[in-house]
Amino acid sequence: MTELQTHAPRAGINRERTSIYQEVSNKIIHDLEQGLIPWVQPWGDLTSSAAIGLPTNADTKNAYSGINILLLWGPVFERGFSSQSWLTYKQARKLSGNVPKGETSTIIVYANRFVPRLGCQAAEEEQRIPQSFSFLKRYRVFNIEQCDGLPDELYDCVPKRPEYKQIPHAEVFI
Repeated sequence: MTELQTHAPRAGINRERTSIYQEVSNKIIHDLEQGLIPWVQPWGDLTSSAAIGLPTNADTKNAYSGINILLLWGPVFERGFSSQSWLTYKQARKLSGNVPKGETSTIIVYANRFVPRLGCQAAEEEQRIPQSFSFLKRYRVFNIEQCDGLPDELYDCVPKRPEYKQIPHAEVFI
């Protein structure tokens, strides 16, 4: 069991497959080795056309949180996207769009807890708190600029980057 795993892999699971924990760790280590600090968005990078702000899901309009912010900021600036909006392949199809063959996805994660129904019933009968289980699921998302045929309003909502105005005493302070 690796240092990052919290439990042994289930039987039948491909042990060769890198764990989500390891993938995220490898990405952060790679960025640090390249001199990038992934948890600091490069606000002052004038070469980037990226909108300032948090990554959001273009379909649900929900902002991503936690480690997903870091996982999505990187590709926005590395690949020069001007949008912070993302979709899964299925969401792009649902919105009548398409992800062209050859586009590279970005992995994000969803973590939550659940209580099995049988566990709830047994706990209720025994008047105890039911046991819950944690899970972590990976999703592959694409920036809306990697998609074709999406509704125009998805692209129209991309905020324009404000013009950069250098303030000498603020630059010194920062």
